[in-house]
Amino acid sequence: MSNILIWIDSSIKLEEKIYKLNRALSNKYKKIFFVSKDIKTKNFYLKKGLLIFSMEEIIGKLTNIISIEYDEIFPKDIDYGLLKEVINFASYRENNLPFPLDKNYRDPYTQIAILRKFWVSILKEKNITDTLILNGISINSFSLALSSYILGKKIYFWENGLLPKSIFISRSGVNGFANVSKTIAKENNELIFSNLDDILYSSFNNYKKYKKNILVTLQVDSDSNIKCFSPFFGIKEFLVFLSKGFSKEIFFKKNLRIRSHPKFNLKNKFLNSLFNNNIQISNFSLKVDFKWADFVLTINSTTGLEAILNDKCLICFGNSYYSKFLRYKNLKYSGKIIKVFIYDPTNNIDLEIKKKLINSLDFNSLKLESSDETWLDIFNKLEEEETKPYFTNGLYNKFLFKEKYINIEKQNKNFLIIQKIIFKFVSKINQLFEIFS
Repeated sequence: MSNILIWIDSSIKLEEKIYKLNRALSNKYKKIFFVSKDIKTKNFYLKKGLLIFSMEEIIGKLTNIISIEYDEIFPKDIDYGLLKEVINFASYRENNLPFPLDKNYRDPYTQIAILRKFWVSILKEKNITDTLILNGISINSFSLALSSYILGKKIYFWENGLLPKSIFISRSGVNGFANVSKTIAKENNELIFSNLDDILYSSFNNYKKYKKNILVTLQVDSDSNIKCFSPFFGIKEFLVFLSKGFSKEIFFKKNLRIRSHPKFNLKNKFLNSLFNNNIQISNFSLKVDFKWADFVLTINSTTGLEAILNDKCLICFGNSYYSKFLRYKNLKYSGKIIKVFIYDPTNNIDLEIKKKLINSLDFNSLKLESSDETWLDIFNKLEEEETKPYFTNGLYNKFLFKEKYINIEKQNKNFLIIQKIIFKFVSKINQLFEIFS
């Protein structure tokens, strides 16, 4: 029997799924090693009986990190367009190295090089044959996938499930990097819309019957799905786009409800100023919001998939696993064309699309309600796929957005002065800390 290493980052909230994963794969592997980012997560699962160690406690003990060969970090068949996206995404996240290395090595290339040394050492020491990697685009995940690929290990990627109470698993990657071969033909036409009202009016069969309640679901601003797979630099740019994309009639009737992500709450003052106090700001559960809404708008959040599963009209603006299946319209904004993906639960074409989407998800989903044997069966079927990881497949470049809308706001001069003073003060404290640490 072979050994598998499973990267779980700091995923304490996924404990039920991780326990079941450990139990199901115990029938396939001799040893299952879990790796967490921090000691806290490691100790949590260690008490539950998992074989686990943390990057934080191990990486500082390595003695072979004495030099870094930058020209030898990446395999020759890596796609440099995709690599550029991984490096770019790293700039939006915290340093991936544990303390105190994070203070000395801040650039993504050095971090990848150090982490590659770490992962290669672990993979060889534990006689790992397969790796199962959470997400895959963070520097930690990417460096593990890179090391596994170079050493010829079988690679799987996983994330918290797109379907309720499930894990999503794939050989190529997750979300926008999953199953490029399973995309279907989308509607394409020459018509270019100038505003979102016209898309609502012309693209949904029962538009006139709806109350036209529009729920906007937001994501975390640093979400890789936004930074890599959408036309917007961030959440604020998306909201500015919405404020200009709808007619004022939508706002006057307060038909627009904004639902912030619990980990990225925007200030009500900002939202009201952007939409002239003519919006609702949700404090309800998603279930209540869905019941109220006729339309769900999102960039590419998993709430878009939930909207499809709940037979809600959907409009989304970025690439994701589910948007690869959807029809789209063309919208002109700020001199450029944006693809607007749509789903209409009363449209027969879209109903067929929904079936194909769910079938595809079922093939890659490990559901909590399923038996351990079913999990293992799905895992074994994926093992048979001749699929390389996303960073070696240039076809995925078409799902990335190389052009971004940004919004340069006018700042209050007094506020800017205060910000500069605070920034200089914090920088000085950090310098003193590094001197005396």
